[in-house]
Amino acid sequence: MIKGSSEVAGASLNQDGAVPMSASASTKAQPPLGSAPRQNIRGHLLRVVVAALASMALITLGLLAWNMTSQRRLAEAEMGRTVQAIAAALDQQLLVTTAALQSLVSTMKENADPERLHRIAQDVMTHHPYWSHVILRDDTGKILFTTAISYGAPAAGTDAVIPWINTALLTGQPQVSNLLYGPIARAPVAVVFVPARGPDGRQYVLGAAVTATKWEALLHEQRIPSGWVAGIIDRDGVVVARTRAAESSVGKLAPDWVREAIRTAPEGHASGPALEGEPLSLAFARSHVSGWTVAFAAPAKVFEAPMRRSLMVAATVCVLALGFASLLVLVSARRLSQAVMGLARVVDAMREPGAKLPPSPSIDLAELASVYECRFR
Repeated sequence: MIKGSSEVAGASLNQDGAVPMSASASTKAQPPLGSAPRQNIRGHLLRVVVAALASMALITLGLLAWNMTSQRRLAEAEMGRTVQAIAAALDQQLLVTTAALQSLVSTMKENADPERLHRIAQDVMTHHPYWSHVILRDDTGKILFTTAISYGAPAAGTDAVIPWINTALLTGQPQVSNLLYGPIARAPVAVVFVPARGPDGRQYVLGAAVTATKWEALLHEQRIPSGWVAGIIDRDGVVVARTRAAESSVGKLAPDWVREAIRTAPEGHASGPALEGEPLSLAFARSHVSGWTVAFAAPAKVFEAPMRRSLMVAATVCVLALGFASLLVLVSARRLSQAVMGLARVVDAMREPGAKLPPSPSIDLAELASVYECRFR
């Protein structure tokens, strides 16, 4: 009876004329199911986690760079407002000097006696400690007096001021010279000229030679932060005053990049090396009264160092997070792959007729299902 059943089964398997493959042959023809699940799960999870974290890291670094750039723009805008305020303070001081000279000019409308004006000018100078001297010239440029010496004593002036004298006479408006080395003051000065007219209609020019220390004191009054630099530059690019190393820099040309910047625009920003070689980020604005330029500069590291430090910290945190997440992935992949390999061993054993099945592995079916859906959906 059993034999007949076997024959019937054999006949049913050979109805198509092909030789049936035995169970053991079928098992040998297929590779074990558990040969590479660990690598597949590990690789898939790593790709998912690395892609997610790398995207988050790029977004984080991008937002950080954008924020630092915005902060730098705000700082530059604040520097611009500061330099505008210093330029306004400079204009105010120049207007004070101009007003003092115009008060002297008003006395000339009634009496243009030079000796009398010499005495009045000496009294006015007591209220202006940074004035080196007051000088009166006629419309030919001849010096009528200077308070630096006794009235009537011969005075040797400089022809360098002639262009501003002529402009004052031509326009009838006060003029401010560039920085000069005054032969009378024997120090760097800038001369403020005011045109005057005597009772007889003759034209004169009254000038006050203001020492460069006046403008240096003005800059120090602004309480410039330590390490920062403020300066005043005349129309020719010569340094009139500076908060750092004034003794060695006043009277010298400003760096080429500074002169190029102030030549091309009345205000703005520029960057380059200072006279000492330190990289600077500079804001500048032009004085409306004098045509000089006020510059306010911060060391470039004030802006760059925080940005580099923040980017380095963010990059380090991102790398550590990626490493920690990768470690967790490897641990999880190991646990999952062990479960899958246990199932694969059971399936492989079931292919062998009469083979003893291995013990059932500890499996978190929900976790495996989650990985499966993530991998194949």
